[in-house]
Amino acid sequence: MMNSRRRYFPCPYCALVCHRSDNVVRHIRSVHFRQYSFCCQFCGKGLGDRTAYNKHVTSKHGHVTGQTNQQQTEQTVMTSSQ
Repeated sequence: MMNSRRRYFPCPYCALVCHRSDNVVRHIRSVHFRQYSFCCQFCGKGLGDRTAYNKHVTSKHGHVTGQTNQQQTEQTVMTSSQ
């Protein structure tokens, strides 16, 4: 049951309903129009937001996000040389 005091923003293309308009805009761009804000530097996969990007990089590539590319490269080199 939806709370009548909150505003809801439905996606015009599917059943998704968001509490914030910017979330539904991001959803439409990434899911329905395939326009991504982030691109994985390791495999090229497009992702709609930073949270999805960080989760993808950590789970699929084993890298800790929040580091610069240089720090990730140094970590990879150190790990592979051990």
